[in-house]
Amino acid sequence: MDDVLWPSNVVVARYANIKPEDITDFHINEIENLTSEQKRRILERFADPEHFKTLQLFDKVERVMNVVLNYGAKFEIRSNCFSQEVADYKYGVLKHGFPYIQDSQINLNVIDPKNTLKKSLPDNTIIFIDDSPYNIHTSTARMNIVPRWPWNKTEKAIQLMSGHDAIFTDPWRMDLLADTIGWLLETYSLG
Repeated sequence: MDDVLWPSNVVVARYANIKPEDITDFHINEIENLTSEQKRRILERFADPEHFKTLQLFDKVERVMNVVLNYGAKFEIRSNCFSQEVADYKYGVLKHGFPYIQDSQINLNVIDPKNTLKKSLPDNTIIFIDDSPYNIHTSTARMNIVPRWPWNKTEKAIQLMSGHDAIFTDPWRMDLLADTIGWLLETYSLG
């Protein structure tokens, strides 16, 4: 959900007084060019529901959902959250923005950011959309779609994702993401 449906790290970067391009690793504590204070502020913000209240869904994200629904494909939204309050807020955003989503399609995991960052996928996943190179690395999906951000285009990130079929997209262009999903669903004959 974060940095796929809305620009979470762009807003977090402003809060930490850095540029979004400075977030060069999905694991914040591994970013060498950030100070300890900047890292602390970023991680603190991810656990604060107030951060998520400042975010807005990307323009045309509804078009992505319409493509999936038009093909009759099953989908789930999975998001890791650093607190129950964040999970509750994300749930409300999803139910308000997409009232047709069933509770069974929303998987919001409250995690300890020091121990668990990866997402688990159902065995039969056809398309997985995620911005984390670590999640793409462990993905069992037939095809992965990766919204291109600074933290997933470094040499380390590219190496992590190698060996996994992936298509990179512009996160600000939901219309192109919708077209890509439609093409993949057509290719895999899910319609």
